[in-house]
Amino acid sequence: MAKEQLLIGLTGNIATGKSTIANIFKEHGIPVIEADQIGWKLLDRKDIKEHIETICGDILKKGRIDRKKLGKVVFSNKEKLHLLNAIIHPPLLKELKLTMANSKERFLVVNAALIFEWGIEGWFDKILLVTSPDEQQIMRLTSKQLTRKQAIQRMQAQMPDKDKIERCDFIIENNGSLEELMQKTNKVIVSIKKQAL
Repeated sequence: MAKEQLLIGLTGNIATGKSTIANIFKEHGIPVIEADQIGWKLLDRKDIKEHIETICGDILKKGRIDRKKLGKVVFSNKEKLHLLNAIIHPPLLKELKLTMANSKERFLVVNAALIFEWGIEGWFDKILLVTSPDEQQIMRLTSKQLTRKQAIQRMQAQMPDKDKIERCDFIIENNGSLEELMQKTNKVIVSIKKQAL
């Protein structure tokens, strides 16, 4: 008998192509929960905003937290990054779990860079890891107005791929064209659907 719901964790470090892959899942009619979007909404909560201001100083822009400024502050200071994570991650995980529990979809993807860092891999039936060569990640990040140093700081803040690979069911190496990435993702989707039968 087929399982009623199949939960898929989509993970990978910054600028590896997770969002592109998430969009391919959506094109196949498979809904995606974006953990980042949950985190961004939490930044508007009054109590969280006040905590972050205490740690990071003046980072408001028109009454809202300036995410670019926040990133520059915390990724250049490990202690501040740790404190920010301690504020954001518990309510984010609570909201993420609730959102997953309320979904009745046959297949559900959660796009979250920190699945292993959060220790929530057990929430999923399958985990898909996206990898990409370091220089390609740096190139994507510097195209978004980050310096090379800032790009490397953000990459180094996450667990390296080598510590995740053996813990994943599927691995997509994003090292070619968009068409190649689509083909690789489509193969994974076919495999996931076959395994769910």
